[in-house]
Formats: sequence, C-alpha cells, structure tokens
Amino acid sequence: MIKNVIFDIGRVLLDFEPLIYLNKVYSGNNLSKLLYEEIFCSKEWVMLDEGSITDNDAVNIFCKRNPNYNKEVMQIMNNWTDILYPIEETVQVLETLKNNNYKIYLLSNFHYSAFNQVYNKYKFLRLADGMVISSHINLLKPNKEIYNHLLDKYSLNASESIFVDDTIANIEAAKTIGITAIHFKNPNQLKDDLKRLNIL
Repeated sequence: MIKNVIFDIGRVLLDFEPLIYLNKVYSGNNLSKLLYEEIFCSKEWVMLDEGSITDNDAVNIFCKRNPNYNKEVMQIMNNWTDILYPIEETVQVLETLKNNNYKIYLLSNFHYSAFNQVYNKYKFLRLADGMVISSHINLLKPNKEIYNHLLDKYSLNASESIFVDDTIANIEAAKTIGITAIHFKNPNQLKDDLKRLNIL
C-alpha cells in the first residue's frame, strides 16, 4: 500500500529552462549559448548541487574562465532563481495528494542558497512532511545513498513509496532499492500514471 509520494523539484514542481531565459535576455545570440554552457552545463554547477563549493566559489571560477563576461556572469548568478516558476498542475497534484492523507517528501539535487530562496518563496514546498536536498548532505541523485538517506531519516518503507522525477537515471536508481518510480514528462501524464496506481 502506497503511503508516501516523493517529488523531485526542478522540472517537476518548478519549471527550469535556463537556455530559454538566456535567449530572451541576450536575444538568442551566441552569447546566450556560451553562458548556458559555461554556467549551467559546467562541472561547477554540479558541484553546487553537491554542496562541495559555495556560490562565491562558483562565481569566481566562472568569472576567471570568462573574463570578458564578468558582468553577465554576476547578473545570471544573482538572479537565476527568478526563472524557477511553479508548474501549477503538478503543484495541484501535490496538494491533492496531501489532502488525501499521503505523506509528501522532496528529494532534489539543488544548490544550498538557491533552495533556501525557493523554499521561502513558494508555500507549497512547505507542505512537505520531509525532504532531502543534495547540497545539504553532499550527496547527489542518482547515488543510491541519497534515496536510502531519505528512507532512513523518515523511517519510510521503499515498498510504500512512489518517486517522481524527470531524469531516467534517477528513476532507475530509485527502482533498484524497491521504490515505485514515475518518469515525469508532463502533469497530465503524471496524473494518468498515478490513477493507474490508484493513487489519484
């Protein structure tokens, strides 16, 4: 019997499309692609998720690597969380599940300071009964340890839990420890999958 629903955040509960944002700011020219690759596709971005470097560390590295674009780097790093908007239909699913007495958990790869910003900004995130954020414990999905950490922290049974994530590798990792997993593509597909599992 399913009792717990575990949500990823980025591209599941909050929209996250940095290249679209950069194309708007820089009119879709080569600069937007360069900054996207230098920042959002960098190993430092992953290290921020892991909590192994600070925002200031990352900014210094990005600026040193791109000396002609320090202003742009600073602007992006100071404001990038503004592009994180709720995916309202998924939020409604979360709220419905909460109202139907399912326990709600968050399991996400997320920068430390950025998570604090969005957590304070969006009330629906505070509906969660618990959470594990990668940068808080220096572990990243799809490392199995982060899933086990969540289960252990809140005394959850894998067989009683569903995990929703937009990344296949994260889904497969959850399945290996016995968690039912749904590969998120869009809110309607999520609703259909939850209905098939008799959760909605």
